[in-house]
Amino acid sequence: MASSVLQHVNCYTTSCSFGANVTAGSTIIVMVSQNGNASSILAADTLLNTFNSSANMQVFTPTAQVTGMKIFYANIASGGADTVTLSGTGTDPGMAITEVSGLVTSNTVDAAIGTDTSGQTPPTSSNLVTSQTDFIYAAIASEVAAVTESAGTGYILLGQTASHTDAEEYASGKAAGTYNPTFTATPQGGSVMMSVAFKESGATPPPIPGNSTQFLQLMGIGT
Repeated sequence: MASSVLQHVNCYTTSCSFGANVTAGSTIIVMVSQNGNASSILAADTLLNTFNSSANMQVFTPTAQVTGMKIFYANIASGGADTVTLSGTGTDPGMAITEVSGLVTSNTVDAAIGTDTSGQTPPTSSNLVTSQTDFIYAAIASEVAAVTESAGTGYILLGQTASHTDAEEYASGKAAGTYNPTFTATPQGGSVMMSVAFKESGATPPPIPGNSTQFLQLMGIGT
């Protein structure tokens, strides 16, 4: 089953509501960034879904500011109107919420990676190694300055905030391999970027190594 983005909202606040009801069986992805370490931030919603943290990191910039980012996800148990709220935030928080269909509902994350830069080059999440067909989600943030971002080659921009640099992109149906998501603009003075590969349901597993026919015969499959 191919994954699909159902809805996406960017909010410059600690509470963000979907414009339409979410659907049971879909997945909510939450990105939060702030001026400061993001490791203590927690996410919850009105439907009482369980949010897991896939990764978090922060970068010290040359101006002594700290940009922290954390990405959560939750598999939706029951549908309905939904608002996601953050707790444990610090200064200047921003968030983005995305509903995605077509992802597995257990062991959802295939791979995750983060990177940062204190210079003038946009960071790249290098060597995101996946093991099956995935939905790849990437986000960039900077507390130093606001710039207008565009998605990297092969990715679709989900949204961004204008207050400081927060932007998100995605690509669906990406076969097992190594990926290097990036954005095109350069937040002046430093930024942090994270990428997460979420497993698509019904995805094709990697091929069986060696003599696959002999392997299947040993397993009692085929003749």
